[in-house]
Amino acid sequence: AEYMGNRYMFRRALTVGAAVADAMGDAASAAAYLDAAAAINATLAAHWTGQYVYEATVREIDSLVVLAFNNGYMDDGVFAPTSEYVAATLAAFVEAMAPAFAINQIDTNNGVPGVLDGRYPGDTFMGGNPWILCSAAFAEQCYHGAAAL
Repeated sequence: AEYMGNRYMFRRALTVGAAVADAMGDAASAAAYLDAAAAINATLAAHWTGQYVYEATVREIDSLVVLAFNNGYMDDGVFAPTSEYVAATLAAFVEAMAPAFAINQIDTNNGVPGVLDGRYPGDTFMGGNPWILCSAAFAEQCYHGAAAL
């Protein structure tokens, strides 16, 4: 599958799995896991549009990208919290989510700062509302960026 979030988190899982295999004395499995992680890593740059990191061609702006940034980062510089790629992606996410939900428009009109986030623009599950978990994931990524400065 071409889903960036899956790829990014699989890369981390394989890297962690390689460390476990190596600690257990299974060098062959560790090497295979690292080879698979490297192959996945080689695909990640293709998810940069020049404006943001997209999830998949079927759904470009998606909270799974933000969740992947939070859970898949390995302190190796690939989509680092302070990178231009992550900053631009978060900005694109806000631009897509701000008009997507009536509550964001009401809050903006009333001078209430912030944007509540959903899974992706056009999501209609359970009425197509913002999800607190998506908003929390966005905030978490902002904290990761601030902590890295």
